[in-house]
Parts: sequence; C-alpha cells; structure tokens
Amino acid sequence: MSRFITRAWWMAVGAAIAHYFDPINGHGRRARLRDQLVARWNDLLDLAERRTKYELGRAKGAIIETVHTEDPPHDDRALLQKVRSEAVGPTPDLPDHVHVRVDHGVVTLTGRSENPTAERELMRRIGDVVGVKGIRNELTPA
Repeated sequence: MSRFITRAWWMAVGAAIAHYFDPINGHGRRARLRDQLVARWNDLLDLAERRTKYELGRAKGAIIETVHTEDPPHDDRALLQKVRSEAVGPTPDLPDHVHVRVDHGVVTLTGRSENPTAERELMRRIGDVVGVKGIRNELTPA
C-alpha cells in the first residue's frame, strides 16, 4: 500500500474517533450510532426468522404432499360417491335425468343431454377424478 493511502486511511480513522468522542456532541452521536446498529441487527433477526418460517412451511407442505397422496377408491360404490361429489354435483347445466353408473372403475353416463358444452365439461371433470379408469358416454342429444 502506498504511503499516501495509508496516511489517508489513518486520517479517516482519526476523524471518525474525533467525531464520535467529541466532548460536546459525541455522546449523542454514539447513542444514535448504537441505536442504528441495534435496529439493523433486529431487522436481520426478523428477516432470518421470516425466511426460516417460510422454508419450514415449504418443507412441511412437501412432506404432506408426499405422505398424503390420494389413493383411488377400492370399490365401485365409493368411486360412484366420489364422482358424484367431485364432478357431477356442481353441474347445474345438466338436467336431472342424467344418470351415472360405475362398473369396474368405468363411469357410464346415460340419459338425455340438452347442453353439449356442459356435457364436455362434465366428461373432463369425471376424467380428473382419481380412480376413474374410463368414461362411456351414452347420453343422447335432446
């Protein structure tokens, strides 16, 4: 390091010491510096706590997703209930005379359909139900 840089560095250190240990205003400056350092430290601790909680939540979610994988229903009655509750129930566009049966995991729709758009949406939702092996559409257009 050159002599100029060394001297400039020591002059800056001396100026900082004189600034903070000034007999008239030094006490207030030191108190303000201490308060600022404590505030920065608390901010860092809060940030670390928030990040830790976030990462723990992500890890917990990953564990829950891994452990609680959805098993398909083992019998046709349970699958029929699942299809009715998850797919068929919230379709107000389909008339009441659309009937749903399940045989060995294959869902069969019978009756009349007056709305092709609602029929396609119903088929899509039934296909999304875990355990459905296939769909037979025996709906007749009205």
